[in-house]
Amino acid sequence: MNHVCDTAGVIIDGYPLTKRQVNLLEAMRIIPVKIFELQLDAKEVFRRALLDKPPYPIHDSSQILSVRNSCYKMHIDEIRAYYEDQHQNWCVVDAFHSKWWVWNKVLEEAQMITKEIQLYLHSNNVFNLQGVAAALIKAMNEVGCLKPKFPFLSVKKTALLFLAYHLKAFNPRSSDYVRKKYKKKLDKFIDHCELIPYLGTKMTRKYKEPQNRPIDFDHKLRIFFSLKYVDLASLNGS
Repeated sequence: MNHVCDTAGVIIDGYPLTKRQVNLLEAMRIIPVKIFELQLDAKEVFRRALLDKPPYPIHDSSQILSVRNSCYKMHIDEIRAYYEDQHQNWCVVDAFHSKWWVWNKVLEEAQMITKEIQLYLHSNNVFNLQGVAAALIKAMNEVGCLKPKFPFLSVKKTALLFLAYHLKAFNPRSSDYVRKKYKKKLDKFIDHCELIPYLGTKMTRKYKEPQNRPIDFDHKLRIFFSLKYVDLASLNGS
């Protein structure tokens, strides 16, 4: 469908008529917002068809109408049951009334649907804003508590990277794989930030022989200096 159909919508008349046509719509990801079934007995259908003849010839003999009605009856129950079960978007309208009554009934249903969609979109936007705000507050609170400082980076850049990792690690919309991936990155980032206070407390003014140093001191010191020329893009990338 083109952009106009995607935004303004489109009315499909007399389709789908078979389960195969339903499957074709589903394959194209086309799910009707509302389906109106105009319910009328066969006798009245034939009477109206014979009265409402257009000025040009059409295949509308009694025999053809009977065949079309039989085909309709053969498939409609399965189609109705499917849409009622899967999408709850089926609406039966008593078409024995006048066309103006039917028009007003369909219009009333369409207006109700529009209001429901607008309410849903509004609620969803509010929920998204609240979710983002809560996630951001949580991440900023963690920054305030930990006060991280990544080796050779400013406090500001460290805080921004921490926020980025935290938001990705605890994003409920992301897959479990992505959250775990960024949780590992966040943990590693915090470990690197803790190198500064660790080395600050373990390093002495006087030189100590390697055997007299803490067992992991040299290893952490090497990691510290290896981070001097680290690429920021690699820190926050995939």
